[in-house]
Amino acid sequence: MKQNLLCVLALSGLCAVWSGSLQAQTYGLRVRIPFEFAVGEKTAPAGEYVVSYHPSGLVRFQDSSGANSLVAMALMSSSNQNKGGPALIFNRYGERRFLAEIFGGSGKATMKFHKSRAERDASKQSPGPAQQVPIESIPAASRP
Repeated sequence: MKQNLLCVLALSGLCAVWSGSLQAQTYGLRVRIPFEFAVGEKTAPAGEYVVSYHPSGLVRFQDSSGANSLVAMALMSSSNQNKGGPALIFNRYGERRFLAEIFGGSGKATMKFHKSRAERDASKQSPGPAQQVPIESIPAASRP
């Protein structure tokens, strides 16, 4: 019992240190998503979100009210493509949308998400390939 308590305390300390360094190296963007969407196995409502991401692949979605947030892991990769400004790319199957990729902007990193079981099931039920739905970042000048 004592050993378990020490292990939990040690892990809590490491998490606190890691989260502090996470904040210092986090990048982000603000997006308005007009539909319910899934990230991994979690679903989020339509709304305005601040999307924060860390070079480790940790991505956090926080709604504008601060009431809802979710965290997911992504695979980071470099992008030499000139796709324009920062954007989120969703795969759409019927009326269901799944986050597939976050593009950080021209010359910046791209984060790709694994297909969840729910997305794989939706793709099997859909007659044809997924339709990609891009959502661009809200420009800094129009942010409150």
